[in-house]
Amino acid sequence: MRKLINVFFVAAGLLLTANVANAQQKFGHLNSDEIYANMPEAKAAQATLETLAKAKQAEIDKMIAEYQTNTKQRKTKKKL
Repeated sequence: MRKLINVFFVAAGLLLTANVANAQQKFGHLNSDEIYANMPEAKAAQATLETLAKAKQAEIDKMIAEYQTNTKQRKTKKKL
């Protein structure tokens, strides 16, 4: 009788565990690009970033031009 009770509890435990394991999992999809594009703060941040990038690119171009003129001057000086 005791073995029968033990078998019953083991079987009940297995059935309950199987039901929990087979529970339907819910998956969702979130389009973060669309959410980001619709945020006004993101648009303002993007505009600020673009203006900063243009300013820094202008500084870099200026530095490159200065470097090139300096190297040309040094090469002409060295030739003389």
